[in-house]
Amino acid sequence: MAQKSETQLQPKTYTFDAAGKTLGRLSARVALILQDKNTPAFLYHQKRSKKVVIYHTDDIRVTGVNKPTQKIYYRHSGFPGGIKGISLKHQMEKDSTVVMRKAIKGMLPKNKLQKRLMASITLYKGELPTSK
Repeated sequence: MAQKSETQLQPKTYTFDAAGKTLGRLSARVALILQDKNTPAFLYHQKRSKKVVIYHTDDIRVTGVNKPTQKIYYRHSGFPGGIKGISLKHQMEKDSTVVMRKAIKGMLPKNKLQKRLMASITLYKGELPTSK
């Protein structure tokens, strides 16, 4: 039985600075990395150990003049008349990590791996916290 090397045990960490980056393009790149499609060892049914850290999500930009006001994020309580919506502009003011998380989740396959892939993402509104 072959022993695992040290590089196979440690998850690889990808760090992205979202300041000034376009929401869709950064989300697409992160989705490809999470699915491991950026390596030659890609397999549809396997999740490799990796972590993705994205910081400065408050400074992400979107293309289009009217998109901040016209793009609406909906949720429903399950009761009649329970649909609520919040615009991209207001959601960015409230919590920009939700916008980034939803954009990445929408670009991942809708299967059992989606939840496991989303668990590998860490999002920060501002700077990376420094470890002591």
